[in-house]
Amino acid sequence: MTRLTLFFVGLFITSCSENKTIDTPGNDTVNSKMAPISTSAQTNDTLWIESFREFRNAVFQSNKSKAKEYFNFPVLNVNNEIWYLTTDDDLRGDVFITDSLKPFTEKDFDKFFNKIFPTNFVKAFLKVKTDELYKKGETETVELTDGKATTFKIIASVDKENKTLELNFASNTIRKSTNGEILDGGEFNIIYQFHILENKLIKFQQIRLAG
Repeated sequence: MTRLTLFFVGLFITSCSENKTIDTPGNDTVNSKMAPISTSAQTNDTLWIESFREFRNAVFQSNKSKAKEYFNFPVLNVNNEIWYLTTDDDLRGDVFITDSLKPFTEKDFDKFFNKIFPTNFVKAFLKVKTDELYKKGETETVELTDGKATTFKIIASVDKENKTLELNFASNTIRKSTNGEILDGGEFNIIYQFHILENKLIKFQQIRLAG
């Protein structure tokens, strides 16, 4: 083999070696993708956080088609609580409390997408530190404000033993009387619950409400 041939072979090997990079969970830039990880390196442990990040991107982009991949329709939600989010505030409550569950269909998802994932939720969702969630099993965003009287944040937690993931969207609206006296706070929590499946992908389970 000539010296010139050996030179180009060495150059090719060096180039391949320098281009081998692996991203790690926690890069929260929207639309970023984790570099492919070898099957043996994954051992399925990082797949749930990748799935979480892809779901977040779909919600941020209002990509209903992609977001649907994380749902099984129809959704049969305990106490029909997902339906509470489809109404105006003054209608929230007894209207959906019935003995039978009301199926939340794919068409309902398309129609009420922006109410299931309201603007303030999306703002907080983007602030979730996925690296911290992956490493510690929980994370809490900074407290944000809508510029008026409402503050909000998301508390995210994962239970690997029970294979569940929760996003607790907590908001508080300060209400005042006509003379400026602060009344009881308008605290409200929307808790998005997910299963972590055997293939380590996340799948929406239901919404629970508190406050």
